[in-house]
Amino acid sequence: LSRLSVKNCRRLTAASLECLGEHALELTALDVGGAYNLQPPQVIELVAALPQLVELHASGLLWTDATLQDLSSLRSWKALSLGFLIPNHVTSNGFKQALINQTNTLQSLAIPFCEHLV
Repeated sequence: LSRLSVKNCRRLTAASLECLGEHALELTALDVGGAYNLQPPQVIELVAALPQLVELHASGLLWTDATLQDLSSLRSWKALSLGFLIPNHVTSNGFKQALINQTNTLQSLAIPFCEHLV
């Protein structure tokens, strides 16, 4: 399995991610957008366990400047989707700083419904 979308699967838990981290080591793309039971630190922990992952879609989670920085520092990304970023959790400067080291590899970036980012 190289690509998995569990978008809007609201019953996913940290245990679900642990299972993926143990058994889906060849994943290159993952979509957990809208999985509201998941927290960004749990997603970051999974990403760290999946060495081939270069595409992550994780919109609708409560990302912060700090968790975006952690995500960005894990590896070089080809594609990211991080929509619905909440004001005061993610700032324009924090977002820019988190993605500044991705400029050489990032081919696709989706940030829908983020009117506060300038």
